[in-house]
Amino acid sequence: MLNNGINHLNSKVKFLPKTMQSIWAGQPVALLAWLQDNEPETLEKARYIFMVKDLIRFYLTGEATQELTDISGTNLINVRDRCYDDELLAFLGRTIVEK
Repeated sequence: MLNNGINHLNSKVKFLPKTMQSIWAGQPVALLAWLQDNEPETLEKARYIFMVKDLIRFYLTGEATQELTDISGTNLINVRDRCYDDELLAFLGRTIVEK
């Protein structure tokens, strides 16, 4: 069933041309889609989405930053433009205030 959902994600938004990768179940974009469908209140509380080392950096410095090499593997950015992609984020019901 999860594979069908992932295929649906790929076809609905056409992630591949923008992210240069297919979606697999362990990627943040798939996990965020699951949260959006099953626990939207959890996602509503989120201010940031971090990779583990970026969360540690945030705790140590208070800076909310991510490295391109890490975030490019999340399917949340357009790797050609090196920025968050509004269409990808809109699919998840998210917007980025600071780009």
